[in-house]
Amino acid sequence: MGRDIVVEGLTKSFSKGVYGVKNLNFKIKEGEFFVVVGPSGSGKTTFLRLIAGLERPTSGKILFGDEDITHKNPRERKVAIVFQEYAIYPHLSVYENIAFPLRIRKYSKDYIDRKVREVAKILEIENLLFRKPDTLSGGQRQRVALGRAIVKDAEIFLFDEPLSNLDAKLRISMRIELKELHKRIKKTFIYVTHDQSEAMSMADTICVLKDGEVVQFGRPDEIYNRPKNLFTAKFFGVPQMNILKGKVKNRDGEIYFDEGSGSLLIDGKFKKYENEEILLGIRPEHIYDRLYTSRPEKGTTLIATFEMMEILGKDFYLYLNTGYHNIVVRTTYKSEIKPGQDIMIVFDMKKAHFFNIKTGERID
Repeated sequence: MGRDIVVEGLTKSFSKGVYGVKNLNFKIKEGEFFVVVGPSGSGKTTFLRLIAGLERPTSGKILFGDEDITHKNPRERKVAIVFQEYAIYPHLSVYENIAFPLRIRKYSKDYIDRKVREVAKILEIENLLFRKPDTLSGGQRQRVALGRAIVKDAEIFLFDEPLSNLDAKLRISMRIELKELHKRIKKTFIYVTHDQSEAMSMADTICVLKDGEVVQFGRPDEIYNRPKNLFTAKFFGVPQMNILKGKVKNRDGEIYFDEGSGSLLIDGKFKKYENEEILLGIRPEHIYDRLYTSRPEKGTTLIATFEMMEILGKDFYLYLNTGYHNIVVRTTYKSEIKPGQDIMIVFDMKKAHFFNIKTGERID
């Protein structure tokens, strides 16, 4: 097992019927970048606080390797936390801020100096050591907060939405820096965020939480390409996955998804849902303008009315309507289509997903 983190039946109840997290069961591998993602109120921060020892579970266990740390104090857990708020002391220099956790543990002056300078070198802030926080940029202050965590020689690093106060451009650069830092120090990172882009770009493994429970667990590509339920399908991806409601129809032995304005040919295995309503999900990048596809396969096209186009760098989003559904198409070329014009769109049915209309669970 090494020093993997294992949670078994981990539950935190705040009052009768109100749970922070409920019956969590999974393993975080030693040294991996593990991201917990979900909307506000999903239990992300509660989980982080349970790992840190700042909350005690109502039931369940937390194992660190062979060691049961469920009821150990935070100082006994070898964890370091970086919060959303930087929590650095404005009256202290960068050097003193990083040194602070070592000073209160009464390490020697030489040891403190060596550790502070080692951390400053890792974070590339050696030239900032004797400046005060009010002279630093947001990204530099974030590095100081990271430095104060790293200097403690923790084995587990916990991040509670640490980039949410930064502007968009700096957030992207800090994601890269955190990934590089993870490679350099080779420690376990547990990172909490509500931002699906952060989760997809940074994680080795993603745990998706909703209402305190795990709704999907796996690698970023698995989560994106094979969502287990409607919640995960819609949570990941910009723009959101297109979701179409329709009936399964049998026409001369071929099985179709009847969208209302037209039909799409689907696998024969869906025959068991004949005359039932199901949901079809398809990402905007898996639908194409007919002009972009020379010979569409049988049962892959619908007619839709073009409403508007949004330009986002190299990507162009086409907003369409079939009369029954709004559809977004993501493309990399600028269309000359005019609003109100009907166009044929082609679905890559190999990339389509299907969901139970009542439960939202994936059906195959």
